[in-house]
Amino acid sequence: QLLELLRHRNCLLHHIMPFKQQKIKILIVDDTPANLLALHAVLDCSDYELIEANSGEAALEALFHDQDFALILMDVQMPGMSGFEAVELIKSRPQCATIPVIFLTAISKEDKYVGQGYKSGAIDYITKPYDANFLQAKVASFVEIYTINQQLKLEISKREEMTRQLRLASKVFEHAGEGMIITDPNTIIEAVNPAFEEITGYSAEETIGQTPHMLSSGRQSKAFYAEMWDTLSTQGKWEGEIHNRRKNGEFYPEWLHITALKDENNSVTHYIGSFSDITAHTSARQSLYHLAHYDHVTELPNRVLFKEVLEHELQNAQRRKSILAVFFIDLDHFKAINDSLGHAAGDDLLKEVAKRLLFCKRANDMVARQGGDEFTGLMVDLARAED
Repeated sequence: QLLELLRHRNCLLHHIMPFKQQKIKILIVDDTPANLLALHAVLDCSDYELIEANSGEAALEALFHDQDFALILMDVQMPGMSGFEAVELIKSRPQCATIPVIFLTAISKEDKYVGQGYKSGAIDYITKPYDANFLQAKVASFVEIYTINQQLKLEISKREEMTRQLRLASKVFEHAGEGMIITDPNTIIEAVNPAFEEITGYSAEETIGQTPHMLSSGRQSKAFYAEMWDTLSTQGKWEGEIHNRRKNGEFYPEWLHITALKDENNSVTHYIGSFSDITAHTSARQSLYHLAHYDHVTELPNRVLFKEVLEHELQNAQRRKSILAVFFIDLDHFKAINDSLGHAAGDDLLKEVAKRLLFCKRANDMVARQGGDEFTGLMVDLARAED
């Protein structure tokens, strides 16, 4: 299942130009320029790239730099190295051994050279003067074989690369620190990884065949899920914070990323979810927020939070055309208490004042500590100043 899913995920294969879009290279070897011209004339085709060599030595030099030839057309009798000798050396090189060689020879010499030619490694003979149609057909047949072989090699290369990538993806799935879950289009769970089991407390056996609803904490509203599925439908992915429940009943926050995998018809085949337990992160975030917005002695909102709430309530009051009231309160002789009884007694007094102020206020009102012996109060939704 995982292998099938990953086939649709980010491109795993190298993009290779199809062979039919490349020119097929053919090496033609002959010491006579007229013969080379004749071969060019007969094999004039936009699909072929004809590489010339005027001797056996030149042919070996060409093959030293490039072995990607579909075919070699080799003259037998050439000054210096003969065609037989050249072919024997070509076939002795592993990188060139599979390139087919066709000898080109005069009719009068054919019987004498046939056995020696095949022994040296040639695959066929064409006699001179050759029939143009016959030569074209012969070359085309070998080129077709070459093309098929190259396509097979490409397919094997693709399969090997896909296998390698999928093995790597499988290892990532198994060893990822994030929990991962794979479902079918109907959100039936098909696979989970070990991190999922560790985070949720549910084993793979308990999970497969169920739906992710088994983890629901009930803390998200229907509107939350409706928006999530709408985003998944339109954008193909969704991520955000969500609260789920472990097998032991404990609630925990997680950061969840969901991806919809689609086939060539743009139909969803699977959903992949990956998530991290962000309990520690959330706790740290809440602690930092509390430190930044609350007084550490009285636990009342501090001046920063009071200012934020005041600005918000001023906008509400203007919109609703209502009245709000702000109180500024300080304590007389607070310094004397600190100096005579100590700062611990002063802190106790601040806590008691905070408790009494909280007892006096309405549910929607606010009491904050500005610092020192100074407190502020905020009353909202007043009908008139006298209130």
